[in-house]
Amino acid sequence: MNQAGQFLTAAGDFLGFATTNGCIGVGLALAGLVAIRQLYLSELSPDSTRYFVSGILVSAAVGIFVAVAMTILGRSAFGAAQSLVSGIGSYPPQVGYALSKGLQKLGAVATFLSVVLLVIGGGYAFTAIDLSGFWHFLAYSAGVGLPEETAKALVGIMIVLWIARSMGWLDRKIGGRNDCAFFVGCFAIAGLGFGAGEALKYFGFYSRHDSGLVWYVVRALWCIPLHGVWTMLTGLIVYLIFEGQSYARVFEVAGGSFRQSPKKITDRLSKLGVISLIAAIPTALLHGLYDAAAWHDSILTWLVGLGCLFGGVKLVSFALQKVQSGEGLAAIEQDREGRT
Repeated sequence: MNQAGQFLTAAGDFLGFATTNGCIGVGLALAGLVAIRQLYLSELSPDSTRYFVSGILVSAAVGIFVAVAMTILGRSAFGAAQSLVSGIGSYPPQVGYALSKGLQKLGAVATFLSVVLLVIGGGYAFTAIDLSGFWHFLAYSAGVGLPEETAKALVGIMIVLWIARSMGWLDRKIGGRNDCAFFVGCFAIAGLGFGAGEALKYFGFYSRHDSGLVWYVVRALWCIPLHGVWTMLTGLIVYLIFEGQSYARVFEVAGGSFRQSPKKITDRLSKLGVISLIAAIPTALLHGLYDAAAWHDSILTWLVGLGCLFGGVKLVSFALQKVQSGEGLAAIEQDREGRT
């Protein structure tokens, strides 16, 4: 199972996916996506599949970008960490003081991003080191799970707004089963597309290392749905964050019109990033646990995966039952307006 969770590979590995086994893997992935759309998403929320193909392509592009970027970042962070550890004693205190002053000048957002990149890069790099299961869990959660789940959450929000705007829903209040299912469905598409894009890199990796066809099948029919269900659960959290507000409010948080000052755009994108980051933490931990188990070739890999797939679908069904159609905060608000 270790081959299904290799991360510090060459950044250009995805270019080598066009082999016989790679084409079989791509075909299986596409068949799986079509099946999930027809058998689950269309029943869950037909509106969320309105731009299914476009959503898959956009999130797949994000998946490829994140996979390559994280590889480069992880390699760079690993090299920087080695240099820092070997030479930390030779730097005078003035260097640390100058660095702190420099971060202050960059501002709070830039400082926060620098720390996040350091944590992600370091965590990603340390996934390649032979550690205990617990430390690998922390490394994979911070270095792989958190950035990937956050990126998928951002794409999920974009798909929600994309469809909501095209349907003229911006003034509509968010609440009830239909809206909850809509959020979950849009986020599932973001996760599935991300997993499909990332799969191309792994197909190239498998080809480069002469891996058997079974690993292409695992990646296409197991890992891609896992990405979908993790992001689906993140979508449920994002729905709960915005329940009772309008889609226009989500659009405003996401940046609204980009014909604004750079500061306003930065502030709003920062808020969106924080919301995505917070919503992604639970699934980032599940992702990290799964990857850590895969690194150690543990049976826990399959148990966590099955638990996520079946438990995630059951949890969504349970949540939808609790948020019955017409009984959400939006309906309560509309009822109050009707009485007044």
